[in-house]
Amino acid sequence: MQYQKQTREQYIRQECEQIDEDQAYRDMIDECNGPVCIGNFEFQASKIIEELDPIAFRCGRNDYMWAEIYTEIDGCYYDTAEAETAGEEWDEKEWQRERQEKQNNE
Repeated sequence: MQYQKQTREQYIRQECEQIDEDQAYRDMIDECNGPVCIGNFEFQASKIIEELDPIAFRCGRNDYMWAEIYTEIDGCYYDTAEAETAGEEWDEKEWQRERQEKQNNE
């Protein structure tokens, strides 16, 4: 069986769960602001922003996603800690593969 080299980025995409950008931003807004009460009704702050000013919501989401909390790979976002762990696993596997390859060639 022929070994097909996998890149570090491909390994991270395979091992880590992609972040839902909109939901991550909604969760952050709601955690920071809590519910908004109008009369006897209660609304999520994220829903109000998203519905009343979708452009501001998208701009805020983009700024939030570019923060150091997430790692972007090919337009998709992943939790930075998970991505770093997966990257370190890939580095170790690649090092072992290269070492094995050298031993086989000797």
